[in-house]
Amino acid sequence: MVYNSTNIHTPKSKWHGTHKLELYGRALLEDSSEYFDPLIAKLKRISEMGNDFELSIKFEYFNTAATQYITRLFYTLEPLSNIANVKVIWHYIECDEDMHEAGLTYQETTSIPITLIPYD
Repeated sequence: MVYNSTNIHTPKSKWHGTHKLELYGRALLEDSSEYFDPLIAKLKRISEMGNDFELSIKFEYFNTAATQYITRLFYTLEPLSNIANVKVIWHYIECDEDMHEAGLTYQETTSIPITLIPYD
C-alpha cells in the first residue's frame, strides 16, 4: 500500500506487506497525528506478529511536530526488536548536516540499531 498525498508537506509511505515500511519526502504537517497515528497503529499490530521488520526513512526535511512521531515510531518497534530482527535505515543527503545529526540523535535515544546512509 502506498500513501501518496498531493500535498508537498505530507510524506509518502509505502508498505511492503507486513515486513517493511518506507517513509520519504517532506514531513511538514501542521497536524502530524493525522498522518502518523494510523502508521503507529499498524506498526503495533505488526509488532504483535513477531516477524522481522525494516523501517526505511528518507525525509528531505521534517518539522518539530513530526519529531515526536518519528520517535514514537521507533518506540513502537522496540518491543518487537526483543523477539525479532528489526532494522531501521536513516537516509540523509550527504551534505545535509541537520538530517545526519537527527539520525545520530535517534541512534542515541532508541535501543533499535539505526543505520545511517548518505546519498547524493
